[in-house]
Amino acid sequence: MTLEATLRGLESPGNAGIRAQNAKSGPLGSGAGDNQFGVSRGDVRILAKKITTDGWQLTAGRVAKSPEGLDLAALLDRIEKEMAAGTRRCEDGSGA
Repeated sequence: MTLEATLRGLESPGNAGIRAQNAKSGPLGSGAGDNQFGVSRGDVRILAKKITTDGWQLTAGRVAKSPEGLDLAALLDRIEKEMAAGTRRCEDGSGA
């Protein structure tokens, strides 16, 4: 997923109500101001999942085409850790 596609993905579900809520001052600071998309956390999670999936596809393509310069041992360790975590989530019924 490109940067432009990601920004479009943040702009499209944004709404004025969330932007107004984010802009309010609160105990933690002065609010978000105008530089925000007004996207709900749920929409951000959906977009983050898409970026993660696309990222692994890009990584697989890079490994297949030109693995030079990649730390393949570290990459395989990470894949094994993430697969193990995914298996546990599936087995206990908490999602995939």
